[in-house]
Amino acid sequence: MSLLVLLPTLNEAGSVRIMLKEIKELNLPVVISDAGSTDETVAISKSENVPVIYRNGKGKGYGIQEGIIYAIENNFTHLLVTDADNTINASEIKKIEPYYNKYDLIIGKRVNNKLPTRSYLANKLLTYLVNSLFDEHFIDTCSGFHVFNLQKYSGALNAKNFDIDHEIICTALAKRYSYKVVELNYTPRKTDVSKANIFSLIPVIQRIALVRFFKR
Repeated sequence: MSLLVLLPTLNEAGSVRIMLKEIKELNLPVVISDAGSTDETVAISKSENVPVIYRNGKGKGYGIQEGIIYAIENNFTHLLVTDADNTINASEIKKIEPYYNKYDLIIGKRVNNKLPTRSYLANKLLTYLVNSLFDEHFIDTCSGFHVFNLQKYSGALNAKNFDIDHEIICTALAKRYSYKVVELNYTPRKTDVSKANIFSLIPVIQRIALVRFFKR
């Protein structure tokens, strides 16, 4: 079993260096999937000798799908995806080590959860929808932290933007993949500006319903 860490990035120069250093301290390979950062994100990654994937589209979904291709081409069996903003510290990755090769999907659940109000409400809404449609009991479906079996997810994802996070979870539920929820300490950004608004939530809601009713 071999694990690759993927960080989808867009202008994360303020946090990406510490993330990369801490991941490398865990002796884990890591790759950046960048959406055209205009700050020093790519330069910092290269200075840390980390491979950079220049994704074809700006959305997070593009980044994860291209990360899957990269991981498979380089003979990895599992992919860990987490945000590069250091809200979930890289040291938390150690918590998944006993589990990732036993389950098809590991889902991060944030604790110490001091989310900005809009993010908190978005998480409540989307988690409620997943629980209602799939008869589950999740607390947090919006952490952005996932570890999955590449054999199961190769060719399984279509989302191009932030709806990818819920497509990953809902695909596991629809296809009855094994999964485990792991609690992870969370620290909010010091200057956190939520990207969640009613318009950004609509594609996520559509994706959840699409997977529930059409992906089996």
